[in-house]
Amino acid sequence: MALASDEFTGAVFLADLNQATFTPGSPAGIWTAPEQLQNFPEFADFFAGTDGIAVAGDSHIAVVNGEFGGNHFGAIQLPTTPGTGGTIPAASDYIACTIPNTPGGTWSTGDDPHTTTAYVSPNTNDAIALVANSKPPTFVAVIDMTKLLNHTMVPRIKNGFPSKHTCSPSVNLVTAGVVRFVAVP
Repeated sequence: MALASDEFTGAVFLADLNQATFTPGSPAGIWTAPEQLQNFPEFADFFAGTDGIAVAGDSHIAVVNGEFGGNHFGAIQLPTTPGTGGTIPAASDYIACTIPNTPGGTWSTGDDPHTTTAYVSPNTNDAIALVANSKPPTFVAVIDMTKLLNHTMVPRIKNGFPSKHTCSPSVNLVTAGVVRFVAVP
């Protein structure tokens, strides 16, 4: 699966490379595959739209966030199996949340280069996102995206949107064990 952000919008580009056809050429070849620019209305409020993006290894879970400040981020459940017959890839679930305040104050997501990465925890097998704040960073938010996408652990609300893809404000992501902070020395 190919995944890319579409800065200054609430959309993410998805392409199923398992269904791709490659045409060699000079100086560069081309490829075509079932694809779409999938809109996530809840991500449109991120500072500068969907910017920082990373997939946690083989988990099929991606983190997405803005940049240049703000405290919004999201997790996307990507397709876990390749499509067939030209099936357009689409996220099966997603959630938009707010990074809580750090022990040092209000969260403000970092600037370029995008301060986001992800991995699969060797201890829990959960998909984990890392997002740094400010410039220079003072904290890294460690976000358990597997827990975040669990509807029981993190209830959702509509928040003015047609579907339930926003974290409920009743959930404290820190005490729920979804977000923790690591100070940058």
